[in-house]
Formats: sequence, C-alpha cells, structure tokens
Amino acid sequence: MEPPLHVSQASVDDKGRLKLPERFQTFLEATGVRRVFITTFDLRHARIYPIDLWLANLKVLQADLEDPDRSERVLFWAKVHGGEAELDGQGRLLLPSKLREVLELDSRQPVWLDASFNGCILLLTRKDYDQRLAEAQTKMPEDLPALKRKGWV
Repeated sequence: MEPPLHVSQASVDDKGRLKLPERFQTFLEATGVRRVFITTFDLRHARIYPIDLWLANLKVLQADLEDPDRSERVLFWAKVHGGEAELDGQGRLLLPSKLREVLELDSRQPVWLDASFNGCILLLTRKDYDQRLAEAQTKMPEDLPALKRKGWV
C-alpha cells in the first residue's frame, strides 16, 4: 500500500496521544505496523519510525566502526527524547513525555504529518510547518523551472 501522498493535520490530546488521520492509520495497519519508535534529532519536528525501520537504523549504528562514539551519542539522544509506542484501537500513539516537552506538543496546537521521509513519518510542529511552508513558497519560482528542466511535469 502506498503511503499517504499529502501532508495532513492531526492533533495531540490532553493525555499526549497523537490521533492519526484515518489515511495514516490505514496505511500503518495495512503495512502491519503497530509498534513505532518516536524521537527527534533537531528539536523542531519528530520522526515516527515503524519499529522494523528503527531496528534497521540500530544495526547501522552498531556497525559504525569508523566512529562508534558518534553512533553512541546519536542513539543516546534518540532514546532520551524518544520512546516506543503502539497504535491503539482508536488510531492513537502515546507520544513520549520528553518529546512532548521539548517540542511543546499539547492539545492547544495542531501538528502535521508527512509520510514521505525515507519510510518514517514526520510530525511537524506549528513552527516547523510554518517555516517549511514559507520556504517552499519563497523558493517555488526557482524550484519549478529547475524541475521542469529535469523532466518533471
């Protein structure tokens, strides 16, 4: 099944649960994903990894013989700011408390989901969403002609 091809608004309830839009919930269920790992690396947005993808990332980190200290730091950061979650019967994921704290996620602010990032779902905060939208608007006059030259229609 294809991932959702759009950015969709979602919400976090007062208990810290992310309510997935129906299309995202259907996609995860159709691909057999119930467990995920959710974290942030930039304190601007979160990444929701299907557990199999997260475990593959762990293997990459474990195989990093070039700079194992780097891998250990990245993993420590991910674990401090993240955690596992399981999709409940109502299509919700409980967001890790540290993640909610650093991204200021609560029931007063909407969030947006984008499933087009290397197999994980981006969870965008209002601030990150607004910045990305403004940048896309500013760059559109140069981006479209460049893509058309490459054959994009």
